[in-house]
Amino acid sequence: MTGSLGSRMLCSIIVPTKPISKPAVCIPLAFLAVALVVRPWGNYPLNDDWQYARVVKHLAETGHVLVDVDVAPSLVGQAYLGALVVRLFGFSHLVLRILTITVAAALVWTIDRLLRLARVAAPVRTLAAVLLILNPIVLHLTFSFMTEIYGYASAMLAVLVWFNGRSAHLDDGRLVDWRTGVAAATLAGASFWLRQFCVAVFPAVVAASLWHLYRQRGRQSVRGALPDVAAWTGWFAAIVAAYFVWANATGNYRSAFGDAVWGLLYPRPRLTVLSAYELGAYLTIFLLPFLAFERWRSIDIRRFLVAAAAVVVAIVVARTIQAHQSNALHHHVRFPFSTNVVYDTGVGPITFTTTYWNLAAPRPRWPPGVWAGIEWVIVGAIVLWTGAIAATSVGRPRLPPLTAEVRTFGVVFATLGFLLYVQAYEWLVIDRYYVPCLIGALIALGARTAGRPTPRRAWLALVAVAPMGAFGIAGLHDYFRWNDARWQAVALAEADGATPQILDGGFEVNGWLNYDDATRQVPPHGCRGTCGCAPLAFYCTDDTYLIATEVPPGRTVVATLPVDWWLAKGPPVIVSRR
Repeated sequence: MTGSLGSRMLCSIIVPTKPISKPAVCIPLAFLAVALVVRPWGNYPLNDDWQYARVVKHLAETGHVLVDVDVAPSLVGQAYLGALVVRLFGFSHLVLRILTITVAAALVWTIDRLLRLARVAAPVRTLAAVLLILNPIVLHLTFSFMTEIYGYASAMLAVLVWFNGRSAHLDDGRLVDWRTGVAAATLAGASFWLRQFCVAVFPAVVAASLWHLYRQRGRQSVRGALPDVAAWTGWFAAIVAAYFVWANATGNYRSAFGDAVWGLLYPRPRLTVLSAYELGAYLTIFLLPFLAFERWRSIDIRRFLVAAAAVVVAIVVARTIQAHQSNALHHHVRFPFSTNVVYDTGVGPITFTTTYWNLAAPRPRWPPGVWAGIEWVIVGAIVLWTGAIAATSVGRPRLPPLTAEVRTFGVVFATLGFLLYVQAYEWLVIDRYYVPCLIGALIALGARTAGRPTPRRAWLALVAVAPMGAFGIAGLHDYFRWNDARWQAVALAEADGATPQILDGGFEVNGWLNYDDATRQVPPHGCRGTCGCAPLAFYCTDDTYLIATEVPPGRTVVATLPVDWWLAKGPPVIVSRR
């Protein structure tokens, strides 16, 4: 019943009778409609968020932040916000998930307001909002307690504040007034305390504004603005630096955080080329409907062909590098390339020990030919995209000053976000790290689409969202269904005599239930046979009981739980006993 109601709501919001006129109402309703379809009501952690929930739970109970898990995000602001909600409503993974959905709605609203400030037409803003809400990676992060949504909500609010102030000073040679500059620097600096790579926002917004100030008024105006910029940047840097002081003073400076920061100092050109191609593939498939707004008849064909040829050469080089990394965990020769959220076929990682490390293990999957076809579409669209953007469109109207500035910000922010993640995480870059690139590219394309598109183009663009939206919603539905089955399996194993010490339920189960014993190497009790776990098992002390999608040799089935898969036929969740 709820699924049917959610489907009707989702259809009416995604394919509206008129463009979004009240985003403050429509955006939360869209997330509610998705929730009614995927039914994310289980009280359990997802992906990495059990680590963040652990920090929140400890903070709510003791009043102290204790980051005793090996996490990379800075996390502090999210922990305090989550602890406040937990104190009001009690601890629950579902409560934290609802908090994230609320923050995600605020993030989408902020981006819509920014595009509206840039005088982007309502149909284009509608497309941007729909593409963001239905993006598989954003959906996965929204319906969890992961950090990206929190960090970029604060960061984009800083951008909105900056450009709102900037709009008042386009004609007087100033960037923004002091109050706006301090507010934007404060919000951007605070976002570092949520997710450190939000640090790219403030440099991007300042660089975009200085560039356009230079183009409009020359060097003298830029020189006049530099003292103010230096002061705001100093305040922003002080807020960022304060995190390192706090983390070291409280013992919360984690190696996973520090290693990523130090990784920024070492250039990696081969990795950058490969990751640029992979990012291009993801952004192409995620933002493909924007192609409906291109003015194809007015494109300079010669420049288009030159740009397209250059892209083809770059793709060949990247694929050559990619072939040598085909055995890497997060770099595959077939799309999806950098898997953590978008899988073959699903949204979110299947984190059973026997499944996560073995891509040949039972899981939902489409025939290889389907993904080969998708990849050819992506490669062709990359060439089409780049050629269209690089070629001069004679008929394209000149963008208003603030619109052009917002477009430049989007490009700079996406580029900085990409370089930061590639440098920091090297060959371990995964698809959800591309969120800032997605946001930046979405803003840039939205601002670039000048004027109001014809109704035919607007409808074509919205219809083109359907494949990605269907994949994202169906994949998220499947993600919650197998997680429902997994946690039912945990209860059945416990009823059969299992304890967390002798149960391997996968990453989230072991981490949430057995992290302390596993990290302290507490000897398990009640093992059948020799105590131990399979290689690479997550936080496991003994796997007498195993939850997986298969039954390894030497085990007896305790229970089999079917899963209501939508995207593709998949296996049940099985509890087995040694």
